[in-house]
Amino acid sequence: MVNADEKTNLQGKLNLYAENHYPDVDPAVLPAVMAASSVSCRTIQERARNQSLLSKIDLNGNNKIEASIAVIKEHEPPEGYYLAFSGVKDSLAVHHLCVKAGIKFDSHYHPSPLDPPEQIRFIRQHYPDTIFEKPIINFWQEFMKKGFPTRRKRWCCEYIKEWGGTGRVAIMGIRGNESA
Repeated sequence: MVNADEKTNLQGKLNLYAENHYPDVDPAVLPAVMAASSVSCRTIQERARNQSLLSKIDLNGNNKIEASIAVIKEHEPPEGYYLAFSGVKDSLAVHHLCVKAGIKFDSHYHPSPLDPPEQIRFIRQHYPDTIFEKPIINFWQEFMKKGFPTRRKRWCCEYIKEWGGTGRVAIMGIRGNESA
């Protein structure tokens, strides 16, 4: 249950959000408009945080997308990049940065038997140029020896997901908080 102070705080955040995103809406009907657009306090906080992050610029005055594209272009190898593509958000972002940068790259997907069929269909439908690579080991034979992969024992990634691109400059999408 929301107490009076929390309700006042939430209303203040909603009003601030409304001033920025619904400037032409009459304040009297604003709650109905916001309810119709499914805006929650959490959504407001996430949008504000994302806008804050996206608005940050590098030392040359570029936003993060422009800065990323500049780095990708600067380090483009003559044969193009080997894009380690998973078909989910991080590698999709890198794929689109490569396209926007106008550089040479080829996209490679390393399927495992644990990948959902929807993911594979999505890649085939929306990224038909992606090359499907066959794993260097049989997942199920390794599973019988090593057991199910866990967060602490991720034996499968090395042999199924991370082996490609030998001798090439690989590019992949990894979130900053996941990298070492």
